[in-house]
Amino acid sequence: MKMTWKSCPLHWPCKGSERSVLIPCKANEEDVSDRPALIILDYNMPGVNGQQMLALLKDNKAIQDIPVVMYSTSLSAVLIKNLSDAGAFECFKKPDSYKGIQVQTGIFKDLVNSFTINKNLA
Repeated sequence: MKMTWKSCPLHWPCKGSERSVLIPCKANEEDVSDRPALIILDYNMPGVNGQQMLALLKDNKAIQDIPVVMYSTSLSAVLIKNLSDAGAFECFKKPDSYKGIQVQTGIFKDLVNSFTINKNLA
């Protein structure tokens, strides 16, 4: 059976021009087997912040159910609440040590495995 792919484009304005990213997804939106299990999104990005990008992700019907983890060097309680209200699954502060990065990478890997298992059971 030949797989038919389409792209799920996200567009946003960036300093006088438009930027975009394409997230591959199958033409049949019911088949989610090859979509990302998790999106890790940095809050501080050029041209658009993570909360704006989160809104774009959650507004796109083809990918809005993919869990999004926010990742930033600083996260206030107010920002965490705003991101959670906007649809973020979880918010993580970037670690300041190599050991911290290793631990957090393990957490992300466990989340991906968890979502992959749950997706396969659905």
